Amino acid sequence: MRILFVTPFYEPAWALGGVAKSGAAWARALVAQGIEVEVFTTTANAGQELNITPNVPIERDGVKVTYFSRWRWSGNRFISPSLARSCAKRATEFDYIHVVGLWTFPGWIACLTAKRAKIPYVMSLHGMLMGWALQRHQWRKALFIRLLEQRHLSNAQAVICSSSLEERHLQHAGLSVNTVVIPNIVSVQNIAIDESRNRFRKRYNLQNADIFLFAGRVVENKGIHLTIDAFSIAVKSNPKAHLVIVGPFEDDSGQIARQQSKRLNLSDRVHFL
Repeated sequence: MRILFVTPFYEPAWALGGVAKSGAAWARALVAQGIEVEVFTTTANAGQELNITPNVPIERDGVKVTYFSRWRWSGNRFISPSLARSCAKRATEFDYIHVVGLWTFPGWIACLTAKRAKIPYVMSLHGMLMGWALQRHQWRKALFIRLLEQRHLSNAQAVICSSSLEERHLQHAGLSVNTVVIPNIVSVQNIAIDESRNRFRKRYNLQNADIFLFAGRVVENKGIHLTIDAFSIAVKSNPKAHLVIVGPFEDDSGQIARQQSKRLNLSDRVHFL
């Protein structure tokens, strides 16, 4: 069996978030099961491009990946004519197409190509139809759903949700789709956990602390303000509690979170790394 993954970005595009990691984890897991997987993606990595030769297939952990050049001015639409041409030319080589995400040119092209070539496809959403996600650019997304995405989702053989919560949100959206829940794949590395933990605690003078961790992009929709509010309650019953925040600032949420910590007298308990 041969599967084509079409995704707007792919590891090592870490600046664009967890989808770069989760799609790659799925691809590797399928390869481990003896399935041939190929990935079409772009060179995007937030405001920069990956330092990878575009339009030339390479192998990453047993997966054949082609990073196509994109029009940088297209922003998070990830418009790539070369990716579109390759989809149209090679789609019939595959048994299934896995379309990663919504709202992007690669996804639209993949759905259109699959329909024309009469190839079954699945779509993975990664939270993109959750309530909090739809609030951002609300009117634009409503238009895209009406004009494009609703048809793409309905024609998919399956729409993959990463949790039952995401599946319920999709069902409440009133879209007629066939859903299946497949959690994200987590690969546990063989590392000396105790050694790493002790080194971290010593570096930041947290040897005797009970550490709460927030790991991810520090943006409003990740709920950093809710995390700090919850932590302010936890501190009252646990004097050893410390909150460690790890991740890049992408809007003013990080600065607001610092001010929030100071206002709640938590400056010595909340650590921005």
